[in-house]
Amino acid sequence: MDIRLNELSIYPPFIDKYLAHEKMLEFAKTAKAARNNNIKNIKSDYFSNNIKLTNDYTMYDWLFEKNISTENRIYRDFLQSMITKPFIYEDMEDEYLSNNYYFEDVENGIPKQKCIGLAAAYLYDTLCISIQNGSAWLKNKLSIEIEKRDIAPINEEILNIFSSNCFQNETIIDFIARTTNINLVETLIEPEEKYLHLSDHHGKNELEHLWNKIKKCNYIISGRSTNWGGNKFIRRIRKDGIIEVVLTNTERRYALQVETTGRNMYETDNIAKILDNYK
Repeated sequence: MDIRLNELSIYPPFIDKYLAHEKMLEFAKTAKAARNNNIKNIKSDYFSNNIKLTNDYTMYDWLFEKNISTENRIYRDFLQSMITKPFIYEDMEDEYLSNNYYFEDVENGIPKQKCIGLAAAYLYDTLCISIQNGSAWLKNKLSIEIEKRDIAPINEEILNIFSSNCFQNETIIDFIARTTNINLVETLIEPEEKYLHLSDHHGKNELEHLWNKIKKCNYIISGRSTNWGGNKFIRRIRKDGIIEVVLTNTERRYALQVETTGRNMYETDNIAKILDNYK
């Protein structure tokens, strides 16, 4: 599992690099605890040399600082290997760009503002990780507002880690257990009874042929044609159990939206790997 860096927790910059060192050391310890819990990477929209800890001191500077005590060098080395780009992959670009994502914490003096890392954590159904830069980030649940087209804004909670002790929190423990101990649920619907809707256009025969294969999968519920296009058989995976598949060997690359029994991103991703054998 990968998690997302909450870039809002970097601001405002710390008053000096010594305070930055103290906060970054705790952040690095959190990252090491995350790795011990099967979390591979911290995905960020920024490289470490673009993350300012003070006005003239970056995360990159801290990672390679020689004048600060090397007592906990192992933690800094660990963190260096974990922070990677990108924070959003091609499969989620359209959904990310089609909505607006905001964070606000009136109690802690944080005005409504766009959030990148929290949005990515929501889209990928994962955790975010924050630096201990104020009370707003010392919570295991952060709320974001999502503005979608033609519907009222909705609020969603993002699970947040900010110290190694967060991995003793029951909510965090349960979340990690769900992502590492995948237990797929089979549908009770017989293959011939599964619903399929195809638009009456070219490609219908090809999509019917594909459907006749994948409907035999025990984790498939229904299917419907959708906008064509894409360079991979598995075009998109959603945490609500929806998978979009593309016939990449057809002229217009016809596509099918498949409803599965996946209950989160991790189950749906595993079902997608099974579907990949049907292409």
